[in-house]
Amino acid sequence: LLEGAGATKEVHCFIPARFRELASKSDNSVRLADGTELTLDHGCLSCPEVMFSETRGRAVFGEHFCTIQDLVRNSIDRCDIDMRRDLAMNIVLAGGNTLFPGFSDRLSHELNDTQPRPWFRVIAPPDRLNSCWFGASVKASLKSCRFLTRDMLGSSEMYDFR
Repeated sequence: LLEGAGATKEVHCFIPARFRELASKSDNSVRLADGTELTLDHGCLSCPEVMFSETRGRAVFGEHFCTIQDLVRNSIDRCDIDMRRDLAMNIVLAGGNTLFPGFSDRLSHELNDTQPRPWFRVIAPPDRLNSCWFGASVKASLKSCRFLTRDMLGSSEMYDFR
């Protein structure tokens, strides 16, 4: 069931350049493995919109929600001032949710919308689904790489936040 939901998400969900564009999109039908047919309206198809909308995000996740564009800006702002321009010009996407059609264009638009001229550049490599794993495998293969030991990690009580 989860594989079917993931496949449906990957095929039918998208991120419009602006949320207003969703109203013009037509509904999609999906046939499940058991033969049941579902109709996905534009609300279902736009579930990734929550990543970009503070209002929608707070409605779902609560008052401490932060949009993805704000997370990027905040991360760059916490770095040394001399590095900020280089970081802003080299935002590299990685991971599954960045594969939604329109994700890189929307993030670029949201980041640059408040700037007098484009300041942020978003790079979307085609192999970004596994980019994190590729990077980790390269790092792990280096002789200079130190592997974590149990002593370095500490006890599980250190990580229990209940």
